[in-house]
Amino acid sequence: MPERNISYGVFIALLASGHLVLHVALGYGPAAPDLIAVALLLVARRTTPPRAAALGLVLGLLADGMALTSFGATAVALVVVGWAGARTRDMFEGGSYAFTLAFLFVGKWLADASYLLVSPAGRAAAPAGALVTALPLYALSTALAGVLALAAYRFSVGTRYAR
Repeated sequence: MPERNISYGVFIALLASGHLVLHVALGYGPAAPDLIAVALLLVARRTTPPRAAALGLVLGLLADGMALTSFGATAVALVVVGWAGARTRDMFEGGSYAFTLAFLFVGKWLADASYLLVSPAGRAAAPAGALVTALPLYALSTALAGVLALAAYRFSVGTRYAR
């Protein structure tokens, strides 16, 4: 069991570093999926709300380190999403890919909506109509990337469903 936790921690670290590679090193920017949100949401299903919120703060500050405006807005959004994601563990039980896709979709959309509410730069860049037009498409692409990454992880460690 401890080696599964270590491999899951490595998987989450790879997602966070993959986000930085896609957004900074390769310069894809908004076209790349938000792997930091995926990492946070996947950890949130396995941990307590305070730990998920703390990880959301750390990952949000890491993501905000690349931002030129509204430093801290992503951190606040990811704290909210981490806390809410960990609370859903008590309400919903699921490890299937369909559930994970829906969970990641809603979590990413909530993170983007929270960012738009908190950040003045986000409100200026995206009108309120983006909540129902562009943001669901970003959330869907991020959720698909997250499910594919989770499937690759489960294949590599030899599990079919989450424990």
